[in-house]
Amino acid sequence: MRKGGRTPLHQGANPWRFEKLYYRAWKKHMPRKPRQFVNNEIYHIVLRRIRDELLFVDTDDYYRGIFSIYEFNTTQPVEIFRRRRQIQAAKKRFREQIQEIQASGGQTPTQPPRTDNRDLLVEILAFCLMPNHIHLLVKQLKEGGISKFMQKLGAGYAAYFKIKYDIRLKGHFRQTVIIFLPLG
Repeated sequence: MRKGGRTPLHQGANPWRFEKLYYRAWKKHMPRKPRQFVNNEIYHIVLRRIRDELLFVDTDDYYRGIFSIYEFNTTQPVEIFRRRRQIQAAKKRFREQIQEIQASGGQTPTQPPRTDNRDLLVEILAFCLMPNHIHLLVKQLKEGGISKFMQKLGAGYAAYFKIKYDIRLKGHFRQTVIIFLPLG
């Protein structure tokens, strides 16, 4: 017998039990293989908070969720303040053009022309915002597009949520489940 009343591993203990416990602990802390997504394939993505906590508390959070889905779907770095200034300037130019057209007696357009020249990562086919999770149906357009989009969406919305509700949470804010939907 060893000191402390334990027997050595080779004397009466099951060596396979030790191997299984060691393997489980090792596997739990090992990084998983990165998912490989194929361009032009459709994926169902579920993004939810850890421990099923609320992701959307009030109506403003739902609007921010929709805004985030739109805004973070680009290959360029997201600069929300710069884009807001661009949109406000475009609306101002549109109002000025309407005033000029009305002054000359012409027909006025009902909506400003779209000036969206973003390089999209994914095509959003459908989305559904639930109180504690989001469903997205997306088609990858760029290599690594889904991974980059989910990284931007998750980090951007989490930062907004933590600031708004003064959450000082460390660690993971969300978890993602991705399901491949083959067509055919």
